[in-house]
Amino acid sequence: MNSLVLYLLQVAICHTVFYLLYRTLYSNLAYFNFSRIYLLSATVISFIIPLLSIGVWQPSDHALGSSLFLLALISQGGVTPVRSETTDLAVSPYGLVDLLFPALLTIYLIGCLFVSYKLLGSLWKIHMLIKNNEIVREEDYRIVRLKNGPAFFSFMTCIFINEKKNLLKQDEYNTVLLHEQAHIRQKHSYDLLLMEIAGVVCWFNPFLKKLKTSLCQVHEYLADKAVMNTKQDPDAYSKLIIRLSHHYEAERFVHPFSVADLKSRINMLYIQKQSKMKAVRFVAIIPLLAMLMMVFSFTERSEQGQQQTNVSEQKLIVAAINWEGNRVFTDEYLADILAIKPGDIYDKKQVERNLSFNPKRQDIAGLYMDLGYVYFSIEPEEVVAENKVVLNMKIHEGDVAYINDITIKGNSSITTAEVLKMIEFKKGDKFSRSKLLQSQENLKKSKLFKADKVDLNIQPLEDQSKINIEFTVEEK
Repeated sequence: MNSLVLYLLQVAICHTVFYLLYRTLYSNLAYFNFSRIYLLSATVISFIIPLLSIGVWQPSDHALGSSLFLLALISQGGVTPVRSETTDLAVSPYGLVDLLFPALLTIYLIGCLFVSYKLLGSLWKIHMLIKNNEIVREEDYRIVRLKNGPAFFSFMTCIFINEKKNLLKQDEYNTVLLHEQAHIRQKHSYDLLLMEIAGVVCWFNPFLKKLKTSLCQVHEYLADKAVMNTKQDPDAYSKLIIRLSHHYEAERFVHPFSVADLKSRINMLYIQKQSKMKAVRFVAIIPLLAMLMMVFSFTERSEQGQQQTNVSEQKLIVAAINWEGNRVFTDEYLADILAIKPGDIYDKKQVERNLSFNPKRQDIAGLYMDLGYVYFSIEPEEVVAENKVVLNMKIHEGDVAYINDITIKGNSSITTAEVLKMIEFKKGDKFSRSKLLQSQENLKKSKLFKADKVDLNIQPLEDQSKINIEFTVEEK
């Protein structure tokens, strides 16, 4: 569910960026076919870019379960566990956020249903107009003679004409027909249906609606251009557009004769050929695409990750677990903490949790860090053969670190001495991850500070036998 929210957000960002580029560089150009292709492609590509996964190869030089990396996450609030007084389970500080996602999903689905209802309602109204009114069949289109409604509009292969509002001279009537025939011939209704479907998925994004509005405007430019190619007088045609502009009452995805931005539309009638140098602006699409793909499509891969690509796609059996570099604990004891043995089905995520941080039970990183091994790290290596995997655990224990200094920042009315009384350790004590986290929890439960503003900052020193701890608080 979280991934769906993230995907929709990325799609919305792509739509927004594409629209801003169009508005800045292309909206005033008379390259109408290009604008149509751009707007349609931008709408579709925005849904595709976040789904792409383009590997960027990086050397595998990090150690999974590094204690300093874990502590950095803790200090930023990323994985801080909260211990209950009555249970040993951990409650994530992001529990409120997790509860928020179902509410957001519910609102999103309601919006999708509402927009779908309006879309289907509009289609049904057009169907009833065709069913309940006289139809005159021509060679390439049909004329639907309306008893009420807007004066002129088209949809798919139908041109709708309200005879009561048709107060045009014959030559003006023929001009309007030419305009609507251009919409039908160039299949503009299919474009708008695509935009409506995209609007169902991304109804919350105003910039997608702007993309649709821009596309409707381009459709009018193209139809006007088709009329001008028949040697029509642009002055007379402009006056006709203005005169019919007050008759717009059509549905959301049809083509009324006069609805687009009148000033821009009339200005485009008088543009002849534009300088070819303006076509250079089209090159801007390339870096824009590259930027969006770098942000949303590139994923870091390592040599180890390449070997593990197929690991998650099949069930592997653990053949053996080898430990290297451990001096403090025996292989058997570490294997018990890892909670996986030869013959078990390999659960990669569970192994990672039991190596680095598992809020529900003892993990190996916590085992070492509670004894002061703050620089502890472990790097697992997978060797896969057929349906079996051998796990080689390379451990770096490092030296035991002692608390060199404890600093408190952000307190004003509450003295540092009072705060230090709530800390589970003091200067000179051996570092302990569990005591560090418990100290953070004590400060949160004291009701003296804002619970979401109690942060940790772990400060390694050049002398690796010492480490500084900084608590940052904000008083209520």
